[in-house]
Amino acid sequence: MKLKHLICLTGILLPILSATAQIRVRDFPDSIRIELPEYNAVATFEMKELFVDKQVLSQFPDSLKRLLVLIRKGLPDDVAQLDPHKIEVRYVRTHYDVIAGKERTNGRPLHERLEVTIHKQDPPVTTMTIVKGQVAEVLPPAWKLTIHHERYRVTVYAEDFVAFERLGKEDFTPVTQAIEKDPQSPYIGRKSIIARVILKNGQVNYNTIEYKTPGDFLGIHPGAGVGLYKGNLYPELSVAAALYFSNRFGQMRSRIEATLETKFFWPQGETGRFNATFLSVGYSRNFRKSSERPRWVGIGAGYLVHQKSSIASGESFMGPKTLKLFVMSDIGNGKLNIIPEFYFHDMKFKNFDFGMKLTYRF
Repeated sequence: MKLKHLICLTGILLPILSATAQIRVRDFPDSIRIELPEYNAVATFEMKELFVDKQVLSQFPDSLKRLLVLIRKGLPDDVAQLDPHKIEVRYVRTHYDVIAGKERTNGRPLHERLEVTIHKQDPPVTTMTIVKGQVAEVLPPAWKLTIHHERYRVTVYAEDFVAFERLGKEDFTPVTQAIEKDPQSPYIGRKSIIARVILKNGQVNYNTIEYKTPGDFLGIHPGAGVGLYKGNLYPELSVAAALYFSNRFGQMRSRIEATLETKFFWPQGETGRFNATFLSVGYSRNFRKSSERPRWVGIGAGYLVHQKSSIASGESFMGPKTLKLFVMSDIGNGKLNIIPEFYFHDMKFKNFDFGMKLTYRF
């Protein structure tokens, strides 16, 4: 590949968004919406893994009943006459023993306590959902209960506090049974579940279940770099196509890429230039599990597919059959990578040349 062609290609691809396009990370990918028209109530369960914590759904009425007994102690006696309130419940885990003044170091929490906040909705709030220019849902001013847990989040809308108490007498087992009976549920894999259920008279009156595939995508990365090989400092231009794979939370976990790179050498003590073009493939893993910036570490291999020399002595700077192995690791910035490389000439693995380069991906 000629230098001017590679520069032109890089100039065209430079404005293109790279594969690190913004992906929304979802802490709770599974969502179950239960509508109860008898009580003018809606309960939404957002969960990390429905089939791991399905008891949260089936046992929710009993848990709600016990919780409301505690919440009632923070409300006036005439609760049925109150205007809409907003209630926030948080399960807080602590590794510190307040009584003993000691800290648990084995990673298991010592306590789980509830933090409840109650306040009047002032002014009253009406929530509208609009889909494709059409009003899909209107939630008038109502009581709102939100329960926060590290494994799930539950939001319940009801017209009054008494409706909350009636929900505590419901049975949500038919909801979990309807989801488990769905033909696709055994093959969920990395997919997330989005379900809507209408529960009436203790039975599932209507339900829809969708399975969302995580955001795998292909990205294009033009790049440039500088490296050191056989005591020669050289520039490099490259373009890579990378396929990113995400988990069910939307976090990028692995990457497979193919890279075409051209190195430009001006060997010491020689007149002229030597160009070497490699075609490489690599595999990387993201070793950060949180929603922070990915931390990529990977390995790869490349093969010399084209070389061009204008060196006056006519000596070859690389063998015609040159293979390289390399390790990729970013250095605190997702676009900067430091890459040690091992070059094997004429496909002989006993002797090799070592190189190092720093690359920047646009």
